[in-house]
Order: sequence, then structure tokens, then C-alpha cells
Amino acid sequence: MSTNENASAIPVPCGNCRTPLSGPYCHQCGQPVKGLIRPLSGWIADFFDSVFDYDGRLPRTLFPLLLRPGFLTREYTAGRRVRYVTPVRLFLFLTIILFVAIRLVSNLDIGRVTADLAPAQDDRERVERIIGWLPDAERDDTLQAALNPPDARTAEPIQIDGLDDVSEPFAISWLPDRINAQLNSAAKHMAANMRRINQDPTAFIEQMLSVAPQTLFFMLPVFALLLKLFYLFKRRLYTEHLLVALHSHAFIAFALLIIIGLAALSSALAGIPWLAGTFDVIAALLWVWIPVTLFLTQKRVYGQGWLMTLVKFSVIGTLYVILLVFGSILTLLLSLLLW
Repeated sequence: MSTNENASAIPVPCGNCRTPLSGPYCHQCGQPVKGLIRPLSGWIADFFDSVFDYDGRLPRTLFPLLLRPGFLTREYTAGRRVRYVTPVRLFLFLTIILFVAIRLVSNLDIGRVTADLAPAQDDRERVERIIGWLPDAERDDTLQAALNPPDARTAEPIQIDGLDDVSEPFAISWLPDRINAQLNSAAKHMAANMRRINQDPTAFIEQMLSVAPQTLFFMLPVFALLLKLFYLFKRRLYTEHLLVALHSHAFIAFALLIIIGLAALSSALAGIPWLAGTFDVIAALLWVWIPVTLFLTQKRVYGQGWLMTLVKFSVIGTLYVILLVFGSILTLLLSLLLW
């Protein structure tokens, strides 16, 4: 055996505690072998690996997430974790990408719907027949309003009345003056923001979309709590229910991302009807697949009968939608207050 071979067989000592190394980390102090003093390409590779776990785990995770309900959750609870992207990272990654995609593809021109639905000038006779039963004066006003809708740039979708004329709109007798003053200040600030929305709704919608991921993140433990309450006799830890919530929400985000992509492709290929129609059909099937997957996930993870799972799935889903609506309203109010 040569001298070089003997040298290569000797373990390299840890730079921190000098313990002989047998892998990429020191088993004594935990320091990694790789440091910061190395080529920039190594930094970039580590960044993508740590943020996206793109070393084979991402595609290995996304395919069962979409097509195998409950598989990832059962794999994780069985101890087979290292081969898949962690649930928290998967949820955060897909949710952030989803809201970025929504901001990119959303049509924020709120006046377009009004313009599209307004009758054309050559529909005057049809409109006159529809409103023929009205008195003459009201008929003329209605006809003009139907054929000449207000310009979206001058229309005010949100009307604010009263706050300008009242110095203190809130005066609750049983609250301290300081609390009343804070309520009045918040109400006037929100009213001012509503007027800003009338001038530039795009900025406010972007503000709402920017805080929506945080709202969804805070709804996760609520959904896990519902699962805990409805499966109380299963004697599972709360974190196990949280794992189901993470995978379920990650799946919804991934499915919606695909639907958005299919809608964009369908719009871009509108000149080829059969191809655009194919994308529309796939998107419709995905909408159906979302509740089916959530139901099958609940069935396979908790292992109860079909009827009991269906009842619990329906009740949990209804309660969660109600809570999600309240969360959305809270997001709207906070956006108005903090914008």
C-alpha cells in the first residue's frame, strides 16, 4: 500500500475539537466540515438546498402530495422523514409561491366587469322594451344609466359618509375616554384608507395579498385543534393533527398553483380551442380532486369508517370555512388599519 493511500485512510480531525471525523458533521461538537471559506458556487448550492431542499426530495414530495392522499403524513409518522421535504418548509414554500402567482395573474381592474356587462349602443331597443313599464321620467334616467355606466376611474366602489361631519363618531359610555379616542382614531384612519382605495384599489389588494399568507399560517393551528377535538378518543398528540393540517394546506396550495397555471395556458392558447378546452377540463377535475383528496387523507390517516369520516369531514370543513371567513374579515380590517 502506498504512502498516499495510507494518508487518505487517516480520518481528518474536526477543526474545532480535533475529534476524528467520520462524516460531514463532527459527532462530538456538531460542527460541519464545510465552512464559509469556499467557492461562491458552493454557497449558492447550499442556499438552494437549505431553502428548497432541491436534492431529489422536492419532486419526491410533490408527486405523492398531489396524487397519494395521506401518504406523506403516514410516512412521516412512521419515521421515514429524511427522504421528503419537511412539512413546515413544504407549506411555507408552496403558500408563498401561490400568493406570488396570484399577484402576478390577478386582473386588478375592478371596472372591467362593469364595462363588460354594460349593454352596447345597438342594444338600445332591447333595453327600452325591458324598461317599457316604467314612467317616462324614470325610464329615461334608467336607459341613460344602463347605456352609459360610470367610468371605472371615477366610480367609487366604497362609499364613506358621516365620518367627515362627526368629530367623534364613537362615544361608548361604559368605555374609558382613552379607548374611545383610540376607536375614533382607528375608524377615521380606516375611512381615509377606504377613500384611497377608491383612487387606487390595486395598492390595497396587493397589501391584502401580502398579509394573506400570514393569516393562513395562523389558521393552521385552528384547523389542527378542530381535528384534535373531533378525534379526541384517538389519543393522538396535537402535533400529529398539526402535521395533517400542514400537509392538507400544502396540497391545497399546490393544487391551486396548478389550476392557476392551467388557466394561464388556456388563456394564452385561446386560438386553439381544443387545447384550451383540455386545460379547462383538467382544471375542473383538479377542483373536484381537492375535496376528494382532503377526505381520503382524513380517512387514511385516522382509519375510521367511511360514514363516520364523511360526517366528521363535513362538520370540520364547515366550521373551518366559517372560521376562515372570520379570519379573512379580520385580515381586511387589519389591512385597512395598517395600510
